[in-house]
Amino acid sequence: MIVAATALVVSACATVTSRSGDATRGKAVVEKWCSLCHDVGGNSAMATAPAFADIVKKLGRNAGYLRDFIDDDHFPMTMHRLFERERNDVLAYLVSLREGRAETD
Repeated sequence: MIVAATALVVSACATVTSRSGDATRGKAVVEKWCSLCHDVGGNSAMATAPAFADIVKKLGRNAGYLRDFIDDDHFPMTMHRLFERERNDVLAYLVSLREGRAETD
């Protein structure tokens, strides 16, 4: 019984750790892939693609909402092509934008 409970706790901790990301790496991913359409610090390449700073500041756009959005496929966006680590990093970057912690180059 104790072994099963310990395994459950260790498993839960590993899941939380594996879903943490790095905002600096996330910004690099966004600059490489997402900036083809979205504004990452200047002007959006496409009028229909909102700036990330605007996306994250909308009411209800908390980390949970952003995680769900990133994990879903959205044509023609490339999110479904990102590795799990890259999605975690992009989430960390978006959360840092929301909290005003992102680097602005």
